[in-house]
Amino acid sequence: MSTWLTADWLNDAMAAMADVALPPEREGVVQCTVTGGAEDGADVVISAQVQAGRLRALVRGADDTAVLALTLSAGDAWDVLLGDLGASVAFMQGRLKVEGDMGLLLDLLASTAAAEADSARTSLAATTQR
Repeated sequence: MSTWLTADWLNDAMAAMADVALPPEREGVVQCTVTGGAEDGADVVISAQVQAGRLRALVRGADDTAVLALTLSAGDAWDVLLGDLGASVAFMQGRLKVEGDMGLLLDLLASTAAAEADSARTSLAATTQR
């Protein structure tokens, strides 16, 4: 069991999401800020490197080369992990803030609805403590 948003959890997330695919032409860094996500209430920034439509790296920290920046509250991010809130719903309700490559965003949102992503999310949620 790993603690949410820690380095160990990011490693678990990488393993869980190995089979989740985007269109093969998708490349770039997606930066996600989880407001209030740290134990002390600070924001947590995670950078995800996508190459050839696959997640290649997931690390804590900002990346100036990000082509897409996402921001959501810790509560909403936790609900997305548990499956209580869909990422697309969060975006449509304005709870997921976005800057950057909207095409990549749409591909990411579509991938979250795929069976592989749902399986990865369920598996990761089952081994995560907050």
